[in-house]
This record gives sequence, structure tokens and C-alpha cells, in this order.
Amino acid sequence: MEKYYKIDIFISYDYKDNLFAILEDTKDYDMIHFFWRKLLLQLDSEEFKTSCREKSYSYEEYLEKISKKISTGIYDHLFLEDESILQYQNIFTKYCKSYYTCSKKLQRIYEKISSYPNPWGTIHDTYDDELYTGGDKTRFDKRKNPLVVGWVGNSNWNIKYKDFKGFHTILNPVLDSLIEEGYEIKKYFADKNERFRTNEEMPAYYQELDVCVITSTEEGTPRPILEAMASGTPIITTNVGIVEEVFGPKQMKFVIGTRTEDNTEEIRKKLKEKLIELYENRSLLKELSKENYEYTKKNGIESLKEEYHNYFQDFLKEEK
Repeated sequence: MEKYYKIDIFISYDYKDNLFAILEDTKDYDMIHFFWRKLLLQLDSEEFKTSCREKSYSYEEYLEKISKKISTGIYDHLFLEDESILQYQNIFTKYCKSYYTCSKKLQRIYEKISSYPNPWGTIHDTYDDELYTGGDKTRFDKRKNPLVVGWVGNSNWNIKYKDFKGFHTILNPVLDSLIEEGYEIKKYFADKNERFRTNEEMPAYYQELDVCVITSTEEGTPRPILEAMASGTPIITTNVGIVEEVFGPKQMKFVIGTRTEDNTEEIRKKLKEKLIELYENRSLLKELSKENYEYTKKNGIESLKEEYHNYFQDFLKEEK
């Protein structure tokens, strides 16, 4: 990207950070991109209007000018209830010149929100292809029991509302049931609640797994999909995020459906069936590993750079 653009990165740690100060620091830029859209809610606030008055700015004129430079991306399935759609409406209709989503699934969802303009398109998430290089591609030639089952993330994310990640209500009960039935299975989780692992530690973690399981209700990407694939690690997952966009035909057979409010038992049953299938047919691990590693090459840094380049070019076109 350095061939085409000069890019500066500003770190914001909280959606309550001073948006007016951030925009003042970047007001001479051609484009101001926000990866976390919640910060932009401040544009409607009395505090923001007061900051404008203190600088002797016209609030309306300031917004008209700055909104031609603001961009954001959608990386999650949050704020899609009717009340939230209304709350965020000004961001998409008045304050952002353009926005994109990180998956085709999210793109379709936002295209159906009649009060929002359509997203520009999709810019996928990616993985660090200098860290994830496939590892030992012969490791499944020598794997024996136990079957090592992994899971990556924060098992208690928004747990006060429900088990969005499926860790407590789906994954653990299924593994416990299999273990009770005599299957030799080792749980090996990268749960942030138990121990934080650095990015540099994760490639080695994926190499120790026979299969990485994802049981979420919904996800933007999720990143473990790409990291596991780039590590040549087989996956069993619910149909979330970019699954349908990045999986090969063999790996697609290990998608266990879309979670809903009332199909927990069905998802548990399918997960159990797929784990037993891999347990009893270890040659499948090698086949899935090879396919995943090959398919993930299409989703590396070079692909991401091209998607951002296309978006930036369209964003920066002079308005006629």
C-alpha cells in the first residue's frame, strides 16, 4: 500500500475517547477510517456540539465537511435490533461517505436494512502469513489417540445474555459425553479466560490440534477459521462468518449448521457425529489439513491489500 498511500494509524482504546479531538488531529487527511463504528455515535452528542462551539465552528458545516472523509467497516453482527438500527442510522446516512462489511453474509444483512445505504462491498479479514506457514505438513501421518480438540476465543463473551460462543452449552457437553462413552479425547482450549496467548504462540497451538471446533451463533470472520486453515488444521464449525466463502468441498462437509434459539440439541448431535467421524477415520484429518492449507492461500495479505486498494480508490474519487 505504501506505493499508493501514506497511512497513519491512531489508537483509540475506548468508544468514549474524545472523537472531536481525533477528528481535529486528522481533519486535513483525505480519508479517516474507523474500524469501530461505535465511536462515531459521539457525532450526535451534546459534548461534540459543545466542542464545535468552543472552537467557533458551525456544527452543521463541520459535519458536512468532515463526513466526506469518514469511512468505517462492519466486523460483527452487533447493533442489528430495530432500536440499534435507528440509533446508528445517522452514522450510515449522514456521517460516513462509505462503509464495507467483512463477509458476504454481513453484506447481505446490511443490504436488507432499508434505512441504510448499501455497503460498498466486502473486505475480508486475514491472517498473518508470516506467522502461519502450514507447519509440519506430515503431522497427521503419525497422530494417534487421543483426538486433540481445540477451541479459540473468549468463552464468556457476553455470557450474561447467552452462550454466544456455544462453549458451555454445546462444545463442553458434547466432549464430556464422548469421554464418558470411552472415546479418548483431549480438550485443549485457547480460552482467554484461562490464559492469554500471544499471537506468536498461536501457530504452535494450532499445530497441536487434531481439530479446531467453532460453535458460535454468529461471527464476523472469525479469525480462528483463517488461522486454523493456514496451520493446516481441520475444522468443525457452525455456519458463521466467511465459512462458505473460504472452505473447500471437503471442509464444507464439516459445517454443522446455523445455530438458532431452539436447535441446540440438533447442533450438539451433529457436532458429536462429526467428531466421531474424525475419530474413527483419521485419514480424513490429513485430507482436510491439505485442503485447508491450500485454500487459505487465497485469503492472505496480498488479497486483502487488493481489496483495500479498490475500496480506497472508489472512496477517494472526486465527486462530480
